Amino acid sequence: KAIRDLGIPFSSRLVTVIGGNEESGMKCLRAFVEQQPMPDVCITADSSFPVCCGEKTSMGVRVRAKKAFEVIESIKAGTVTNAVAAYAEAVLPDSAELCAQLQQASQVEGIRLSKKDGRLILSATGMTAHASRPHLGRSALKMLANALKTCPAIGADMEIINTLVLATEDDYGETMGAAYSD
Repeated sequence: KAIRDLGIPFSSRLVTVIGGNEESGMKCLRAFVEQQPMPDVCITADSSFPVCCGEKTSMGVRVRAKKAFEVIESIKAGTVTNAVAAYAEAVLPDSAELCAQLQQASQVEGIRLSKKDGRLILSATGMTAHASRPHLGRSALKMLANALKTCPAIGADMEIINTLVLATEDDYGETMGAAYSD
């Protein structure tokens, strides 16, 4: 409308596509390209600058410990790589000592202890944020790691948890030497 109102000659077709699930698969865009031809030019308004012709990049990191957990059965967090995890959980065996320590750890806001199928589930609920602005979120993985750090009954797993605490200490990778800016 603005182009037409300004009297600028324009003979191309202009299409606006508003997607709703960028962070989890872009099903809306897949549906669009199944029904429409791909455009010659795309502009993504996905940053604080009014026009963005692409995003810088992202960094994915996989970490493998030298040895497996001995007490903790599993830890999982997040659903996509470019967002702060809003939910994280650790599965542990049900023992009286561990249960008592995890019960104490679950007194922190956002941390919850439950039991399922004979296992203890320590979960953390934070707040998601886009990875370009992680300071606007609250990392559930960071919350979970800090809660587990208070439990001496996890024994040798504490070494891995301490590394996880360090890795999640700040939002920009400074403590791990991975921070950068342009």
